[in-house]
Amino acid sequence: LGTQVIQAIFGYIIGLTCAISSFQVGHRIAMYLSSIRNDDQIEFRHIDEISTCETVDSPLRPAALRRKMKRSRKRRQGAVIRSSIFKVFDVITHGKYTPFVVTAGIITFFFLYDFQWGSSFHKHMWIAAILAPPGTLLRWKLSVLNGKWFQGHEFLKYFPFGTFISNMLGCIVSITTAAAISHLDQSKRDTLTFLLLAGVKTGFAGNLSTVSSFAKEIVLLQEKNIFGPAYFYGAVSIISCFIVGLCLYIPILSI
Repeated sequence: LGTQVIQAIFGYIIGLTCAISSFQVGHRIAMYLSSIRNDDQIEFRHIDEISTCETVDSPLRPAALRRKMKRSRKRRQGAVIRSSIFKVFDVITHGKYTPFVVTAGIITFFFLYDFQWGSSFHKHMWIAAILAPPGTLLRWKLSVLNGKWFQGHEFLKYFPFGTFISNMLGCIVSITTAAAISHLDQSKRDTLTFLLLAGVKTGFAGNLSTVSSFAKEIVLLQEKNIFGPAYFYGAVSIISCFIVGLCLYIPILSI
């Protein structure tokens, strides 16, 4: 393996740092956008309260109040535009059928590109996309184990065993298929065997494992000042996957 072990260790550290930093940045942006939406809702209520008074054009209304109503109307127009953008974004990202439409669109695009131009990359992508949902469903089922075990233990009750098992299984499948692919000759890299192995590695194992949930769980524990279990969870996950990967990859590679 040579220097690959050292490279893998640094890759784990850099990957974990980037994942946690990305989650924190996304979390801050989400909070900022949520505050804008809440401000718009408050603005709507404020304008509606003013609108219950006399009309703006009434000569009995003081000039200051008429100017306030005009400013409120302008702010309401801006709030309506922002609210409409948020609603469209919600429908697109959180719609009932959005995951199915997006998945079908991606698979269709890769399949048509492969069918038209015979691209091995796009063939690999649509095979991986078909194998991705089983990995996602298995991870979803395993997630129910989070917070179920060792609830009476002061330390382990914070350990998300469901996510940990998902990442361990994803690591096992990924490293096994990677080692099997390394045995294939360069001339066989476009065969169905290679494409299926690569699809299992990228699609099934890639969706069975999760970096986003892993980073989120560490950050949430840190935000609650539960630093010990957070560092323990991160260290155990990385070290376990690293050791299991070596124990599987080296024997298969030496066959």
